[in-house]
Amino acid sequence: MNPHATHRNRLLFCLLPILFILLTCGCQNSKSTVADASSEYIEIPSEYTLIKRAEPASDDESSDTYREFDSRMTEALGSRTEKICVSNHMPPTWEYLESLEYGTFWVKNISYTQQYGMLKGDTEKDFYYFCEFSYYDDSISDIARMKAEIDAETDRILSEVPDSEDKWVIIKSVHDSLCRLVQYDHSLELPHTHDLYGALVNHQAVCSGYASALRHVLTRLGIYTPISVSETHAWNHCGVMSYDTYVDVTWDDTDLNDANGNPYILYDYLFIKREEITEIEGHDIFSGDPYINYVDEEIPYNYYAHEGYLLDTYDRDRIIQIFMNQLESGSNCLRVRFSDKDAYEQAKCWTGDDRSELYDIFSAIGYQDRYYLWNNDDLNTYTIGMYAPE
Repeated sequence: MNPHATHRNRLLFCLLPILFILLTCGCQNSKSTVADASSEYIEIPSEYTLIKRAEPASDDESSDTYREFDSRMTEALGSRTEKICVSNHMPPTWEYLESLEYGTFWVKNISYTQQYGMLKGDTEKDFYYFCEFSYYDDSISDIARMKAEIDAETDRILSEVPDSEDKWVIIKSVHDSLCRLVQYDHSLELPHTHDLYGALVNHQAVCSGYASALRHVLTRLGIYTPISVSETHAWNHCGVMSYDTYVDVTWDDTDLNDANGNPYILYDYLFIKREEITEIEGHDIFSGDPYINYVDEEIPYNYYAHEGYLLDTYDRDRIIQIFMNQLESGSNCLRVRFSDKDAYEQAKCWTGDDRSELYDIFSAIGYQDRYYLWNNDDLNTYTIGMYAPE
């Protein structure tokens, strides 16, 4: 059997169940459930700690009002308070907990009921969320140690970031570090699999762990990458050069290495546009997405456009030149994206039974070894992983 076909078939066999798990259950948020109730006056049971947002509220989430509220929530959760009554304009969802210090990784689950009314003595009604938190078995002293472990791994990742003020370069560097560091937790059951401790320290996580880790590390550099979620998945929003883009580290991580032990990293989901990502299954329902600074304009922010790997047509000579440059740069992957669907379909001959066209391209660049091949029908990309292991 052709060794290239062997690896191609094995890769497809491997990726299909992974994709099914990812889209159906692996990335669902397991932290929150909600019920509803209503009453004219709110009674706060004595076992609940009341944390009430000060009025008047500001829409600016960096305001003192929000900071004080967040500080009190972080303090209560840090002391493992099990019952908290929150009076706020929004419920304490998983996305909110992720925005707090260290993503409150020690919180295992949250459930709450909500009531709309007022406390005796108040003059206006508000929403009150009666929250019950459960925690991992980590003690308060364990949490301090675990924060130190997160800090150490974060410092190591930051030490690998190039000395640059270009956010594109910085975010790509952290994206690559996480792809090298983390493996997807296919069991979906490991401790901290949904948070940044699982990703940064245990090195195994599901999508929410990847997204939390990217947000946490880049926050240290002053780069805002909030988490966006659908019903089944989590990824990051990031404004780069004042443009609205998204990064999905989970779907760019292949969890495969070449024969030399170097990871294969995809760049299909590095800086893609809103109208692109919303058309991709698993990214359809947005939450926690600020939708800032969006400009509908073609600019080279996407990895393929930025690097000159985006083609309008199936230009064989241009493909050979792109692949030659990538090979000479020391990359273990050959990559190309087509802006035209017909051009992408023309390249499908690379994946069929007759791959003579692809082998001729390999011959032209002087490559004659084993390989993996990924193709993305949503984004019209091909990635060829060179030096595939036996």
